Amino acid sequence: MNFNPKIVTDGLVLCLDAADKKSYSGSGTTWYDRSGNDLDGTLENSVAFSDANGGCLVLDGVDDYISVGDVGTNSIKTVICWFSMDNVQTNMALFGFGTDSPNTQDVYMWAGDNSGPFGFNHWNGDSWGYLGEDDIKNQGFFQVIAEFDFSNYYNNKLWVNGVSKTLSNQRGSNVQRDQSSNFGIGYNGWNTSNQIWNGNIAAVLVYDRAISAAEVLQNFNAMRGRFGV
Repeated sequence: MNFNPKIVTDGLVLCLDAADKKSYSGSGTTWYDRSGNDLDGTLENSVAFSDANGGCLVLDGVDDYISVGDVGTNSIKTVICWFSMDNVQTNMALFGFGTDSPNTQDVYMWAGDNSGPFGFNHWNGDSWGYLGEDDIKNQGFFQVIAEFDFSNYYNNKLWVNGVSKTLSNQRGSNVQRDQSSNFGIGYNGWNTSNQIWNGNIAAVLVYDRAISAAEVLQNFNAMRGRFGV
């Protein structure tokens, strides 16, 4: 893992980077975990590779996603993802935890709604987030950091490009779900029939703890030059 400045490694349980040839060579169906925990991702269906921005995976919004599996049961998880979103009017999950509706917790874009709520979703037609579609859609790469508090979703936190977002109920009724350790990228961890991400995924990190404001900026600054932000 060659980053300058270096990413935070304390509590890092998953590190996938499509620009790192040891993580993804540019072909094959395995996205290798560079954290040392061997939590490799599996590219499902026709996930493609692009060398844009050093390397990223291209998801078609139809049936492409990356399955990871069990990333541990800590009550707080922080997920960092560098991604882009195509110019589409489709509701879709960027990443999430779950095996079925009673334990689904994901980061979700309601692109089919006016102003596009972006934030945490619990498979209840809900969004605990902010109106982020116009910021993100067809605007290049972004970094999102999502802190999941599985004991109380009101404590969840979201940063976009190092900036903390004020979250509120944007649609539906938020519900507290059970915790799942099953993690997926480009979908919510289990629903593969629809609501799959349409865009590119370049890197995904998962921590088994909350990270500080200083660590948020450290991780953002470590990779922002690659994406021109």
